[in-house]
Amino acid sequence: MLTFSEFLGDIAGSSPLPLFIFKAAVDFCCIYFIFYLFFVEIKDSKSVRVTVGFALLALFYLFARIFDLTGIEWLLGNFFSYAAVLIIVVFRNEIKSMLASMSIVKVNMKQEEYSGEEDIISHIANAMDYLASVREGALVVIMPSEDAKLGAIAEGTEIDSLITRELLLTIFKKNSPLHDGAVIIKNRRIARASVFFSLSTNPDIDPNFGTRHRAAYGISEKVPEALVIVVSEERGEISLLHGGRITRDLSKDALKQQLANRL
Repeated sequence: MLTFSEFLGDIAGSSPLPLFIFKAAVDFCCIYFIFYLFFVEIKDSKSVRVTVGFALLALFYLFARIFDLTGIEWLLGNFFSYAAVLIIVVFRNEIKSMLASMSIVKVNMKQEEYSGEEDIISHIANAMDYLASVREGALVVIMPSEDAKLGAIAEGTEIDSLITRELLLTIFKKNSPLHDGAVIIKNRRIARASVFFSLSTNPDIDPNFGTRHRAAYGISEKVPEALVIVVSEERGEISLLHGGRITRDLSKDALKQQLANRL
């Protein structure tokens, strides 16, 4: 069986010079590609200064070898013997990003993909059903478009994340700093959390409703196209508001159906 070098030799011809040139070209291209990815990752980071420092030390080492400066050559030679560990520590984030860039399929690619609208609905409905079962309140606003304005009195915290049951449960957990207020969903993503709104002053609202439901009414009255989901921690009840009208005591399957009909 031919070795790889022999195979390349057959391609390059009988003379060793073409093979040497071919190997050198491949070697150079690989090194160039690695350095290109590395410098793309560090160009806007604080690690640029460290990179410049390493480059200067390398130049000093080369200078010492050329002019036979034994002391500097010995010192820098020992330094570079252990530099690999230092490089990994200093550039760990850049190396991680570079490896991710070289990967054909990134590790988190599957996590960022949905097979369809049903996945989003399932994540939301499952989270609301669990919160209702453990009597933890929630307020979720699904925006109809990017341009719609809700008129929040407090913009809350930017999230910009994939919609998952686990994230919604974490946000609305009682001890979470984001528990109070609403979650805003835009463009199939959780945009913000802990957003506060003005309460509705509609006199026809059930007097048993608390501030969470009154805020939901206020949102629905201001943006009738928005879908507003409320979970009552007092009654363990899921409600959906759309166009200022409320549908109460929804089961998980009923909520899924309502969302599927309107999304």
